[in-house]
Amino acid sequence: MGELRLSWSVLDSINADWFKNAEYVVAILSGGAVPGIYIANLLDVPCYFVRAKGYRGRLITEKLEFSNFDVAEDKVKSRKGLIVDDIYDTGRTLRFVRRWLHELSGVTPMCFVLVTKDPDCDARYLMTVASDTWVVFPWETK
Repeated sequence: MGELRLSWSVLDSINADWFKNAEYVVAILSGGAVPGIYIANLLDVPCYFVRAKGYRGRLITEKLEFSNFDVAEDKVKSRKGLIVDDIYDTGRTLRFVRRWLHELSGVTPMCFVLVTKDPDCDARYLMTVASDTWVVFPWETK
């Protein structure tokens, strides 16, 4: 298993023109918080937060925890959104949030991740890494 340590300059590679139609950003906590706020500031749009985390347990094969912090229907109804996360591993979390936000807003949101382990993912991304690569983002270090 390899490790990839990214620097803060990874944010400089984000092109705001990719998302120029977005009217708001939904950042998936915790990894999507920094790039989500960064992109929302570039676009001068509001940034909202959800927590969606999948994991495997002994008794439960897969589980997804989901918390909606401040996304309300009146904030997103019929508006174009952008979901942001740090990494696309299996894609389960991103697909769940996309489906949830589409049901809430009535509009299919765009998706962006910094890193993907699946080059065929349904999100725009900056880089692809091997499936066994451990990625360390700059906001995860002390």
